[in-house]
Amino acid sequence: MIKNNDYPFYEEDMEIENDCLSPKECMEYLFIGRSLFYKLVNSGELPAFRVGKLWRVKKTDLEKYCIENRKKNLSRFA
Repeated sequence: MIKNNDYPFYEEDMEIENDCLSPKECMEYLFIGRSLFYKLVNSGELPAFRVGKLWRVKKTDLEKYCIENRKKNLSRFA
């Protein structure tokens, strides 16, 4: 039988960070509703992918979207 200390790492030392967000998490982050979220995803403006029936958005893609969207909004007021 293999004991925990025989592995090169311990389970309690592992920290798993999820780099993908659910639609609900994205909507809360962007302060938008469900229909606008799916409009952005379906238009390709916000990159997303499906895992089975569930949509997911990478955190990095959401950050890029926010930066690009901010630049667009700032140029409108300049």
